[in-house]
Amino acid sequence: ASHICAFARARGEEEIIVIVPRLVYRLYDGGCSAKWGATKIGLPSGEWRDVFTGRWRDGGRPVSVAQLLANFPVAVLSNGMSC
Repeated sequence: ASHICAFARARGEEEIIVIVPRLVYRLYDGGCSAKWGATKIGLPSGEWRDVFTGRWRDGGRPVSVAQLLANFPVAVLSNGMSC
């Protein structure tokens, strides 16, 4: 959890959540993927779309950081209002 920074922005009903790793050099053991272990981040209730992959995720429960960052080094989730 100390290696994740997340923030949200809202404008009217439109919301986005941005999730980025920090101090990633401590997470790598010489391979290509970070070791997130059981690290999870809670998403607000509702449906959230990953703007990079198009995958929808259900909010209201914790989501694995490893899943969120599996395809890109950052995750940008939208409540689907405009993205």
